[in-house]
Amino acid sequence: MYYLQNGPKDIEEIKSHFGVTSRLIVPEIKKMVKAGIMIETDGFYKLSNIGKLNLESLEDIINTAELIEIDPDYWENSDLTAIPVNLYQRIGKLKNSTIYNYNLDDICDCPVQLREGIGASKDVLTFMPFLPPLQPSLYLGPMSKGTHVTMILTKSIMEKMKREFPLEYEKHLRSPNCHLYLCDEDILRPMIVVTDNFLLLGFFKKNGVYGNKELMSYDKRALEWGRELCRHYISISEPVK
Repeated sequence: MYYLQNGPKDIEEIKSHFGVTSRLIVPEIKKMVKAGIMIETDGFYKLSNIGKLNLESLEDIINTAELIEIDPDYWENSDLTAIPVNLYQRIGKLKNSTIYNYNLDDICDCPVQLREGIGASKDVLTFMPFLPPLQPSLYLGPMSKGTHVTMILTKSIMEKMKREFPLEYEKHLRSPNCHLYLCDEDILRPMIVVTDNFLLLGFFKKNGVYGNKELMSYDKRALEWGRELCRHYISISEPVK
């Protein structure tokens, strides 16, 4: 199927590509034609619309398998229930990511990759399910230089920010470059930051504890996946005025 994704091929091309005889390949081709996966026209075979859909599904499965291989234990123990179905099915888009491990000594620090990503970005989307100590002031410098920040908070985190970091909260609220949104707390949603060229994504464990590992990626497909997730959370949130 993958061989046909770039256009129609005749039987000789297919045989040559796979290095098999007609006796082996023709019966399989006939099965796919009968199933509506392939179409034969004047001796050339191409994918039908059904075949293209199956190809996309197969690609998603392969991408997801490659993603899991990065750290099987991480994915087994992560709570993914806050990911909408359409994004869950395409979670393999994150396959070109690395796992950042926090040591106990730097668990509260901001990774340099994140700081650099925010500083070099024109637009930042973030969902904050908890409040790291350095997070309230992290965006103020870039915002003062024109970076647009869209920040989604839960009610408890917003109240904590107002209580423990009142100055920073007011600066976010009053800045023309910051839009705050309030999201409900029915489930544990992941920590996510998406800049113009960087993604940070961290999940809670199934036991409700936030882990010491986060995904980082510079891959365009991963960034778009992250933006879609943030846009979904915005769609179920209310703007803070």
